[in-house]
Amino acid sequence: MKSIVRHHSGEYVWAGVPKSSGSHFGGPGVRFHPPADSRTCGKGAVTYTARIAVPACR
Repeated sequence: MKSIVRHHSGEYVWAGVPKSSGSHFGGPGVRFHPPADSRTCGKGAVTYTARIAVPACR
């Protein structure tokens, strides 16, 4: 696991290095829970840090 963040709503987002990856810096995407979901950034992408941006919150 490289990065994990928890939103005040209870949602977690994290980025990590898959076991099958040759990279030590990150993997191709991020994972979410709840709901259990993931997003990839495309071929060759490396995600190092996960952050939640909520520009409308005050």
